[in-house]
Amino acid sequence: MSDIPTPTRERLWTVREAAAFLRLGRNTVYEWAATGKLPALRLGSRIRFEPSALRQWVALQRGSGVPALVAGARRP
Repeated sequence: MSDIPTPTRERLWTVREAAAFLRLGRNTVYEWAATGKLPALRLGSRIRFEPSALRQWVALQRGSGVPALVAGARRP
């Protein structure tokens, strides 16, 4: 038996799934991932997103004083 903890793995999201969650266009998600604005993983030629990382990113955007216009946020 192994004593190494196994991390709970979430299924990675595609650009389409991330765009739907963030309520952004796919091109915007591609662009933001390429520039590092969104946390993304590159697997060969594919881009994938960890759902928990995107949720955390949204929470940070909301708490930074920058108007959050994604994921159903309301304007103040």
